[in-house]
Amino acid sequence: MLRHRDDLWVNLGSANFTRRNLGDLNLESSVELRMPARAAPARSVTDYFAKIWSNAAADADFADEWSMAYWRYRIAEATGLSTF
Repeated sequence: MLRHRDDLWVNLGSANFTRRNLGDLNLESSVELRMPARAAPARSVTDYFAKIWSNAAADADFADEWSMAYWRYRIAEATGLSTF
């Protein structure tokens, strides 16, 4: 998200370096929105960004302590069966 004068630019998508993203198979990896910073959607985006940037809503532990989680990830990535 970038504010420049009276405009808000938002680059949306996945930042994961997976086969789907690098092979341009992920439709959500290249969406750019430009809008006036005073528009209602711009305020919603700004509020949401501030919320996730500050981690204000964090109330859960996402650590996966299962010992096979690493291999599950590696198999999914190697076979292309992943959804991430």
